[in-house]
Amino acid sequence: MIRTFDDAMRFLASFTDWEQLLHRAPARTTFDLGRLHRLLASLGDPHLGRPTLHVTGTKGKSSLTAMADAILRAHGMSTFRFLSPHVLTVRERLSIDGQPVTEAAFAGLVEQLRPQIERLRQRAPEDVPSFFEMMTVMGFLLATRNGVDALTLEVGLGGRLDATNVVDPTVCVVTGIALDHTRILGDTLEKIAFEKVGILKPGRPVVTGLRDDHPGWPVLRARADELGCRVIAPGDGWSLESCEEALTDDGGPLIRVSGTAGGRRLDRVPMHAGPPHQAENALMAVTACEVLLEAAGVSVDDGCIADALAGLRMPGRSHWIPGTPPILVDGAHTTESVAEAGKVARRVAAGRPLHLLCGLTRDRDPRAVLGSLLDSVASITTTRLSTPRSLGADALAAALRAGFPPGVTARSDVDEALGVVLENAIETGGVVLVVGSLYLAGAVLKSLQ
Repeated sequence: MIRTFDDAMRFLASFTDWEQLLHRAPARTTFDLGRLHRLLASLGDPHLGRPTLHVTGTKGKSSLTAMADAILRAHGMSTFRFLSPHVLTVRERLSIDGQPVTEAAFAGLVEQLRPQIERLRQRAPEDVPSFFEMMTVMGFLLATRNGVDALTLEVGLGGRLDATNVVDPTVCVVTGIALDHTRILGDTLEKIAFEKVGILKPGRPVVTGLRDDHPGWPVLRARADELGCRVIAPGDGWSLESCEEALTDDGGPLIRVSGTAGGRRLDRVPMHAGPPHQAENALMAVTACEVLLEAAGVSVDDGCIADALAGLRMPGRSHWIPGTPPILVDGAHTTESVAEAGKVARRVAAGRPLHLLCGLTRDRDPRAVLGSLLDSVASITTTRLSTPRSLGADALAAALRAGFPPGVTARSDVDEALGVVLENAIETGGVVLVVGSLYLAGAVLKSLQ
Protein backbone atom coordinates (compact mmCIF):
# COMPACT_ATOMS: atom_id res chain seq x y z
CA MET A 1 0.00 0.00 0.00
CA ILE A 2 1.20 3.52 -0.86
CA ARG A 3 1.15 5.64 2.32
CA THR A 4 3.80 8.31 1.80
CA PHE A 5 5.35 10.40 -0.96
CA ASP A 6 8.51 8.28 -0.76
CA ASP A 7 6.39 5.13 -1.17
CA ALA A 8 4.83 6.70 -4.25
CA MET A 9 8.20 7.59 -5.79
CA ARG A 10 9.53 4.07 -5.20
CA PHE A 11 6.46 2.63 -6.93
CA LEU A 12 6.77 5.05 -9.86
CA ALA A 13 10.46 4.14 -10.23
CA SER A 14 9.32 0.72 -11.45
CA PHE A 15 7.86 2.22 -14.63
CA THR A 16 9.81 2.88 -17.81
CA ASP A 17 10.90 6.51 -17.84
CA TRP A 18 11.66 7.52 -21.41
CA GLU A 19 12.66 11.00 -20.25
CA GLN A 20 15.71 9.42 -18.61
CA LEU A 21 16.25 6.96 -21.45
CA LEU A 22 15.56 9.25 -24.41
CA HIS A 23 18.89 8.32 -26.01
CA ARG A 24 17.56 4.74 -26.23
CA ALA A 25 13.88 5.50 -26.86
CA PRO A 26 12.29 3.72 -29.80
CA ALA A 27 11.03 5.57 -32.85
CA ARG A 28 7.72 7.36 -32.31
CA THR A 29 5.99 4.92 -34.64
CA THR A 30 6.32 2.24 -31.94
CA PHE A 31 4.13 4.24 -29.54
CA ASP A 32 0.36 4.41 -29.59
CA LEU A 33 -2.31 5.86 -27.34
CA GLY A 34 -4.51 2.77 -27.20
CA ARG A 35 -3.39 1.52 -23.80
CA LEU A 36 -3.82 4.97 -22.31
CA HIS A 37 -7.34 5.30 -23.67
CA ARG A 38 -8.17 1.88 -22.20
CA LEU A 39 -6.77 2.81 -18.79
CA LEU A 40 -8.61 6.14 -18.75
CA ALA A 41 -11.85 4.47 -19.81
CA SER A 42 -11.55 2.06 -16.87
CA LEU A 43 -11.26 5.13 -14.59
CA GLY A 44 -14.29 6.89 -16.00
CA ASP A 45 -12.50 9.08 -18.58
CA PRO A 46 -11.35 11.77 -16.13
CA HIS A 47 -9.62 13.64 -18.97
CA LEU A 48 -12.86 14.68 -20.63
CA GLY A 49 -15.61 17.17 -19.90
CA ARG A 50 -13.71 20.34 -18.97
CA PRO A 51 -12.45 23.32 -20.99
CA THR A 52 -8.89 22.43 -21.98
CA LEU A 53 -5.96 24.35 -23.44
CA HIS A 54 -3.36 22.05 -25.05
CA VAL A 55 0.14 23.36 -25.89
CA THR A 56 2.96 22.00 -28.03
CA GLY A 57 6.02 23.48 -29.72
CA THR A 58 9.79 23.08 -29.79
CA LYS A 59 10.34 25.77 -27.19
CA GLY A 60 8.25 28.06 -25.05
CA LYS A 61 5.50 25.57 -24.32
CA SER A 62 6.15 25.38 -20.56
CA SER A 63 6.21 29.16 -20.27
CA LEU A 64 3.08 29.58 -22.36
CA THR A 65 1.23 26.91 -20.38
CA ALA A 66 2.16 28.68 -17.12
CA MET A 67 1.06 32.04 -18.55
CA ALA A 68 -2.27 30.65 -19.69
CA ASP A 69 -2.87 29.00 -16.32
CA ALA A 70 -2.17 32.30 -14.54
CA ILE A 71 -4.53 34.21 -16.86
CA LEU A 72 -7.37 31.75 -16.29
CA ARG A 73 -6.87 31.88 -12.52
CA ALA A 74 -6.88 35.67 -12.62
CA HIS A 75 -10.37 35.41 -14.13
CA GLY A 76 -11.59 33.39 -11.17
CA MET A 77 -11.29 29.92 -12.72
CA SER A 78 -9.89 27.03 -10.73
CA THR A 79 -7.28 25.23 -12.81
CA PHE A 80 -5.20 22.11 -13.24
CA ARG A 81 -1.81 22.65 -14.90
CA PHE A 82 0.36 19.88 -16.34
CA LEU A 83 4.01 20.68 -17.08
CA SER A 84 7.11 18.64 -17.87
CA PRO A 85 9.88 18.26 -17.05
CA HIS A 86 9.99 19.61 -13.53
CA VAL A 87 12.68 21.87 -12.08
CA LEU A 88 12.71 21.34 -8.29
CA THR A 89 10.21 18.57 -7.56
CA VAL A 90 8.16 16.10 -9.58
CA ARG A 91 5.09 17.54 -7.86
CA GLU A 92 5.45 20.67 -10.02
CA ARG A 93 4.12 18.64 -12.93
CA LEU A 94 0.69 18.48 -11.32
CA SER A 95 -0.56 21.82 -10.03
CA ILE A 96 -3.93 22.96 -8.73
CA ASP A 97 -4.56 26.70 -8.86
CA GLY A 98 -0.88 27.35 -9.48
CA GLN A 99 0.39 25.26 -6.54
CA PRO A 100 2.14 21.89 -6.88
CA VAL A 101 0.17 18.93 -5.60
CA THR A 102 0.94 18.12 -1.97
CA GLU A 103 3.01 15.07 -1.07
CA ALA A 104 -0.01 13.49 0.61
CA ALA A 105 -2.26 14.03 -2.40
CA PHE A 106 0.47 12.76 -4.73
CA ALA A 107 0.75 9.56 -2.72
CA GLY A 108 -3.04 9.22 -2.72
CA LEU A 109 -3.17 9.41 -6.51
CA VAL A 110 -0.58 6.67 -6.87
CA GLU A 111 -2.45 4.49 -4.37
CA GLN A 112 -5.68 5.07 -6.30
CA LEU A 113 -4.00 3.71 -9.44
CA ARG A 114 -1.95 0.93 -7.83
CA PRO A 115 -4.59 -1.85 -7.82
CA GLN A 116 -5.42 -1.22 -11.47
CA ILE A 117 -1.73 -1.24 -12.43
CA GLU A 118 -1.06 -4.47 -10.53
CA ARG A 119 -3.95 -6.13 -12.38
CA LEU A 120 -2.50 -4.95 -15.69
CA ARG A 121 0.90 -6.36 -14.80
CA GLN A 122 -0.68 -9.76 -14.26
CA ARG A 123 -3.25 -9.84 -17.06
CA ALA A 124 -2.08 -7.42 -19.77
CA PRO A 125 1.55 -6.38 -19.24
CA GLU A 126 1.59 -4.72 -22.65
CA ASP A 127 -0.90 -2.18 -21.26
CA VAL A 128 1.25 -1.13 -18.29
CA PRO A 129 1.85 2.61 -18.72
CA SER A 130 5.18 4.41 -18.76
CA PHE A 131 6.23 6.86 -16.04
CA PHE A 132 5.04 9.83 -18.12
CA GLU A 133 1.73 8.14 -18.87
CA MET A 134 1.27 7.46 -15.14
CA MET A 135 1.89 11.13 -14.38
CA THR A 136 -0.58 12.14 -17.07
CA VAL A 137 -3.32 9.89 -15.70
CA MET A 138 -2.60 11.05 -12.15
CA GLY A 139 -3.04 14.60 -13.36
CA PHE A 140 -6.45 13.91 -14.84
CA LEU A 141 -7.53 12.17 -11.64
CA LEU A 142 -6.29 15.14 -9.60
CA ALA A 143 -8.24 17.58 -11.78
CA THR A 144 -11.40 15.51 -11.35
CA ARG A 145 -10.89 15.12 -7.60
CA ASN A 146 -10.59 18.91 -7.23
CA GLY A 147 -13.44 19.72 -9.60
CA VAL A 148 -11.42 22.32 -11.49
CA ASP A 149 -12.93 24.62 -14.10
CA ALA A 150 -10.21 24.25 -16.74
CA LEU A 151 -7.09 22.30 -17.73
CA THR A 152 -3.86 23.70 -19.19
CA LEU A 153 -1.67 20.93 -20.55
CA GLU A 154 1.85 20.93 -21.96
CA VAL A 155 2.84 18.19 -24.38
CA GLY A 156 5.78 16.11 -23.22
CA LEU A 157 7.36 15.32 -26.60
CA GLY A 158 6.05 15.90 -30.10
CA GLY A 159 2.29 15.81 -29.88
CA ARG A 160 0.64 13.25 -32.12
CA LEU A 161 1.55 10.28 -29.94
CA ASP A 162 2.12 12.12 -26.67
CA ALA A 163 0.19 10.88 -23.64
CA THR A 164 -1.55 14.24 -23.26
CA ASN A 165 -3.08 13.87 -26.72
CA VAL A 166 -6.08 11.98 -25.39
CA VAL A 167 -7.94 15.19 -24.54
CA ASP A 168 -10.65 17.01 -26.49
CA PRO A 169 -9.21 20.54 -26.28
CA THR A 170 -11.14 23.76 -26.43
CA VAL A 171 -8.13 25.37 -28.10
CA CYS A 172 -4.67 24.19 -29.16
CA VAL A 173 -1.40 26.11 -29.33
CA VAL A 174 1.63 25.34 -31.51
CA THR A 175 4.26 27.81 -30.31
CA GLY A 176 6.96 27.21 -32.90
CA ILE A 177 8.90 24.44 -34.61
CA ALA A 178 12.67 23.89 -34.77
CA LEU A 179 15.02 20.94 -35.11
CA ASP A 180 15.09 19.08 -31.80
CA HIS A 181 14.79 15.41 -30.78
CA THR A 182 15.31 14.62 -34.46
CA ARG A 183 15.97 10.91 -33.95
CA ILE A 184 12.46 10.49 -32.59
CA LEU A 185 10.43 13.26 -34.23
CA GLY A 186 12.14 13.41 -37.62
CA ASP A 187 15.12 15.13 -39.21
CA THR A 188 13.29 17.91 -41.06
CA LEU A 189 11.09 20.78 -39.93
CA GLU A 190 8.24 19.33 -41.99
CA LYS A 191 8.45 15.95 -40.23
CA ILE A 192 8.58 17.57 -36.81
CA ALA A 193 5.63 19.80 -37.75
CA PHE A 194 3.64 16.67 -38.64
CA GLU A 195 4.14 15.36 -35.09
CA LYS A 196 3.33 18.70 -33.46
CA VAL A 197 0.11 19.36 -35.39
CA GLY A 198 -1.11 15.93 -34.36
CA ILE A 199 -2.73 17.63 -31.35
CA LEU A 200 -5.22 19.50 -33.56
CA LYS A 201 -8.80 18.30 -33.18
CA PRO A 202 -11.83 18.74 -35.47
CA GLY A 203 -13.31 22.21 -35.32
CA ARG A 204 -11.07 23.43 -32.50
CA PRO A 205 -9.14 26.69 -33.02
CA VAL A 206 -5.34 26.58 -33.09
CA VAL A 207 -3.14 29.49 -32.05
CA THR A 208 0.36 29.40 -33.52
CA GLY A 209 3.61 31.31 -33.66
CA LEU A 210 4.41 29.91 -37.10
CA ARG A 211 4.50 32.34 -40.01
CA ASP A 212 3.68 31.50 -43.59
CA ASP A 213 7.37 31.43 -44.60
CA HIS A 214 8.18 28.67 -42.10
CA PRO A 215 8.61 25.16 -43.61
CA GLY A 216 6.16 23.82 -41.03
CA TRP A 217 3.41 26.26 -42.00
CA PRO A 218 2.04 24.24 -44.98
CA VAL A 219 1.88 21.16 -42.73
CA LEU A 220 -0.10 23.02 -40.06
CA ARG A 221 -2.31 24.74 -42.60
CA ALA A 222 -3.14 21.50 -44.40
CA ARG A 223 -4.01 19.70 -41.16
CA ALA A 224 -6.11 22.62 -39.95
CA ASP A 225 -8.01 22.74 -43.25
CA GLU A 226 -8.58 18.98 -43.12
CA LEU A 227 -10.06 19.22 -39.61
CA GLY A 228 -11.87 22.53 -40.03
CA CYS A 229 -9.72 24.34 -37.45
CA ARG A 230 -9.53 28.12 -37.40
CA VAL A 231 -5.88 29.19 -37.45
CA ILE A 232 -4.91 32.23 -35.36
CA ALA A 233 -1.44 33.26 -36.47
CA PRO A 234 0.95 36.24 -36.25
CA GLY A 235 -0.62 39.18 -38.04
CA ASP A 236 -3.92 37.33 -38.32
CA GLY A 237 -5.33 37.17 -34.80
CA TRP A 238 -2.39 38.33 -32.71
CA SER A 239 0.48 40.73 -33.28
CA LEU A 240 3.55 41.84 -31.33
CA GLU A 241 4.12 45.57 -31.65
CA SER A 242 7.05 46.01 -29.29
CA CYS A 243 9.05 44.28 -26.58
CA GLU A 244 10.99 46.72 -24.42
CA GLU A 245 13.91 45.21 -22.55
CA ALA A 246 14.55 46.59 -19.08
CA LEU A 247 15.77 45.59 -15.61
CA THR A 248 13.95 45.06 -12.34
CA ASP A 249 14.85 47.07 -9.24
CA ASP A 250 17.18 44.25 -8.13
CA GLY A 251 18.90 44.08 -11.53
CA GLY A 252 17.02 41.12 -13.04
CA PRO A 253 15.59 40.84 -16.54
CA LEU A 254 12.26 42.48 -17.37
CA ILE A 255 10.33 42.98 -20.59
CA ARG A 256 7.38 45.24 -21.38
CA VAL A 257 4.99 43.79 -23.94
CA SER A 258 2.80 45.76 -26.33
CA GLY A 259 0.57 44.19 -28.95
CA THR A 260 -2.81 42.76 -29.80
CA ALA A 261 -4.17 39.34 -28.94
CA GLY A 262 -7.60 38.34 -30.20
CA GLY A 263 -9.82 41.25 -29.25
CA ARG A 264 -7.47 42.57 -26.57
CA ARG A 265 -4.67 45.10 -26.53
CA LEU A 266 -1.64 44.92 -24.25
CA ASP A 267 0.18 48.19 -23.60
CA ARG A 268 3.65 47.87 -22.04
CA VAL A 269 2.63 45.02 -19.74
CA PRO A 270 5.66 44.16 -17.56
CA MET A 271 6.85 40.56 -17.30
CA HIS A 272 9.63 38.95 -15.31
CA ALA A 273 11.15 37.35 -18.40
CA GLY A 274 14.33 37.61 -20.41
CA PRO A 275 14.23 36.70 -24.09
CA PRO A 276 11.93 38.74 -26.34
CA HIS A 277 10.27 35.54 -27.62
CA GLN A 278 8.45 35.43 -24.27
CA ALA A 279 6.49 38.46 -25.46
CA GLU A 280 5.16 36.39 -28.34
CA ASN A 281 4.39 33.53 -25.96
CA ALA A 282 2.42 35.96 -23.80
CA LEU A 283 0.34 37.18 -26.74
CA MET A 284 -0.37 33.60 -27.83
CA ALA A 285 -1.36 32.71 -24.26
CA VAL A 286 -3.76 35.67 -24.10
CA THR A 287 -5.25 34.75 -27.48
CA ALA A 288 -5.80 31.11 -26.50
CA CYS A 289 -7.24 32.08 -23.12
CA GLU A 290 -9.69 34.44 -24.78
CA VAL A 291 -10.99 31.49 -26.83
CA LEU A 292 -11.32 29.29 -23.75
CA LEU A 293 -12.86 31.95 -21.51
CA GLU A 294 -15.46 32.91 -24.09
CA ALA A 295 -16.30 29.23 -24.63
CA ALA A 296 -16.73 28.88 -20.85
CA GLY A 297 -18.95 31.96 -20.68
CA VAL A 298 -16.45 34.03 -18.70
CA SER A 299 -16.00 37.72 -19.52
CA VAL A 300 -12.44 38.59 -20.52
CA ASP A 301 -10.87 41.39 -18.48
CA ASP A 302 -7.78 43.30 -19.65
CA GLY A 303 -6.76 44.12 -16.08
CA CYS A 304 -6.82 40.47 -15.08
CA ILE A 305 -4.60 39.60 -18.04
CA ALA A 306 -2.05 42.28 -17.18
CA ASP A 307 -1.99 41.33 -13.49
CA ALA A 308 -1.50 37.65 -14.31
CA LEU A 309 1.42 38.24 -16.66
CA ALA A 310 3.07 40.81 -14.40
CA GLY A 311 2.88 38.53 -11.36
CA LEU A 312 4.14 35.33 -12.98
CA ARG A 313 7.50 33.81 -12.03
CA MET A 314 8.85 30.77 -13.85
CA PRO A 315 11.54 28.79 -11.97
CA GLY A 316 14.54 27.91 -14.10
CA ARG A 317 13.62 30.29 -16.90
CA SER A 318 15.52 33.60 -16.83
CA HIS A 319 15.53 32.98 -13.09
CA TRP A 320 17.34 35.88 -11.43
CA ILE A 321 18.93 35.51 -8.00
CA PRO A 322 20.35 38.81 -6.76
CA GLY A 323 23.29 38.78 -4.39
CA THR A 324 27.06 38.50 -4.37
CA PRO A 325 27.50 37.26 -6.97
CA PRO A 326 24.19 37.59 -8.82
CA ILE A 327 23.11 34.46 -10.70
CA LEU A 328 20.99 33.98 -13.83
CA VAL A 329 19.65 30.43 -14.08
CA ASP A 330 18.07 29.29 -17.36
CA GLY A 331 17.16 25.81 -18.56
CA ALA A 332 17.99 26.77 -22.17
CA HIS A 333 19.37 23.75 -24.03
CA THR A 334 19.10 24.46 -27.76
CA THR A 335 21.38 26.60 -29.91
CA GLU A 336 18.75 29.30 -30.26
CA SER A 337 17.62 29.38 -26.64
CA VAL A 338 21.18 29.42 -25.27
CA ALA A 339 22.04 32.32 -27.57
CA GLU A 340 19.00 34.19 -26.25
CA ALA A 341 19.97 33.42 -22.65
CA GLY A 342 23.43 34.79 -23.41
CA LYS A 343 21.95 38.06 -24.66
CA VAL A 344 19.88 38.38 -21.49
CA ALA A 345 22.95 37.61 -19.36
CA ARG A 346 25.01 40.29 -21.08
CA ARG A 347 22.18 42.76 -20.53
CA VAL A 348 21.92 42.10 -16.79
CA ALA A 349 25.71 41.90 -16.40
CA ALA A 350 26.00 45.45 -17.76
CA GLY A 351 29.71 45.12 -18.50
CA ARG A 352 30.60 42.88 -15.56
CA PRO A 353 32.43 39.58 -16.33
CA LEU A 354 30.19 36.58 -17.04
CA HIS A 355 31.09 33.19 -15.62
CA LEU A 356 29.43 30.15 -17.21
CA LEU A 357 28.28 26.94 -15.51
CA CYS A 358 26.94 24.43 -18.03
CA GLY A 359 25.88 20.82 -18.49
CA LEU A 360 24.37 19.05 -21.48
CA THR A 361 22.72 15.78 -22.44
CA ARG A 362 24.58 13.48 -24.81
CA ASP A 363 22.30 14.26 -27.75
CA ARG A 364 23.54 17.88 -27.83
CA ASP A 365 26.53 19.17 -29.83
CA PRO A 366 28.44 21.25 -27.26
CA ARG A 367 30.05 23.65 -29.72
CA ALA A 368 26.76 24.18 -31.58
CA VAL A 369 24.69 24.73 -28.44
CA LEU A 370 27.17 26.77 -26.40
CA GLY A 371 29.31 28.33 -29.13
CA SER A 372 27.52 31.69 -29.01
CA LEU A 373 28.73 32.18 -25.41
CA LEU A 374 32.43 31.44 -25.84
CA ASP A 375 33.44 34.98 -26.81
CA SER A 376 31.49 36.65 -24.01
CA VAL A 377 32.35 34.68 -20.86
CA ALA A 378 35.38 35.01 -18.59
CA SER A 379 35.37 31.41 -17.35
CA ILE A 380 33.64 28.11 -18.06
CA THR A 381 32.88 25.35 -15.57
CA THR A 382 31.26 22.13 -16.77
CA THR A 383 29.36 19.55 -14.75
CA ARG A 384 27.34 16.38 -15.06
CA LEU A 385 23.54 16.28 -15.05
CA SER A 386 21.48 13.98 -12.83
CA THR A 387 20.29 11.80 -15.71
CA PRO A 388 21.67 8.77 -17.57
CA ARG A 389 21.46 10.94 -20.70
CA SER A 390 24.11 13.33 -19.38
CA LEU A 391 27.33 14.13 -21.16
CA GLY A 392 30.24 13.78 -18.77
CA ALA A 393 31.78 16.92 -17.30
CA ASP A 394 35.23 16.04 -18.72
CA ALA A 395 33.83 15.25 -22.17
CA LEU A 396 31.93 18.53 -22.25
CA ALA A 397 35.03 20.44 -21.12
CA ALA A 398 37.15 18.76 -23.81
CA ALA A 399 34.65 19.73 -26.49
CA LEU A 400 34.75 23.38 -25.43
CA ARG A 401 38.48 23.86 -24.71
CA ALA A 402 39.50 24.29 -28.35
CA GLY A 403 37.25 27.32 -28.67
CA PHE A 404 38.07 28.79 -25.26
CA PRO A 405 41.79 29.52 -24.77
CA PRO A 406 41.50 30.52 -21.06
CA GLY A 407 40.68 26.90 -20.28
CA VAL A 408 37.66 25.02 -18.92
CA THR A 409 37.22 23.56 -15.44
CA ALA A 410 35.34 20.26 -15.11
CA ARG A 411 33.60 19.13 -11.93
CA SER A 412 31.22 16.16 -12.07
CA ASP A 413 29.57 17.09 -8.78
CA VAL A 414 27.15 19.98 -9.28
CA ASP A 415 27.79 21.48 -5.84
CA GLU A 416 31.54 21.50 -6.47
CA ALA A 417 31.06 23.02 -9.91
CA LEU A 418 28.79 25.68 -8.45
CA GLY A 419 31.42 26.47 -5.83
CA VAL A 420 34.04 27.00 -8.54
CA VAL A 421 31.92 29.34 -10.64
CA LEU A 422 30.73 31.32 -7.61
CA GLU A 423 34.33 31.84 -6.50
CA ASN A 424 35.31 32.99 -9.99
CA ALA A 425 32.45 35.49 -10.07
CA ILE A 426 33.15 36.82 -6.58
CA GLU A 427 36.85 37.36 -7.36
CA THR A 428 36.05 39.41 -10.48
CA GLY A 429 32.86 41.16 -9.38
CA GLY A 430 31.06 39.21 -12.05
CA VAL A 431 27.75 37.47 -12.77
CA VAL A 432 27.08 33.72 -12.98
CA LEU A 433 25.15 32.29 -15.95
CA VAL A 434 23.79 28.74 -15.66
CA VAL A 435 22.53 27.10 -18.88
CA GLY A 436 22.28 23.77 -20.68
CA SER A 437 19.41 21.88 -19.10
CA LEU A 438 16.47 22.12 -16.73
CA TYR A 439 18.16 19.25 -14.85
CA LEU A 440 21.05 21.62 -14.13
CA ALA A 441 18.76 24.55 -13.38
CA GLY A 442 16.94 22.46 -10.79
CA ALA A 443 20.12 21.13 -9.22
CA VAL A 444 21.58 24.62 -8.89
CA LEU A 445 18.40 26.09 -7.43
CA LYS A 446 18.20 23.24 -4.90
CA SER A 447 21.82 23.78 -3.92
CA LEU A 448 21.26 27.50 -3.46
CA GLN A 449 18.25 26.84 -1.22
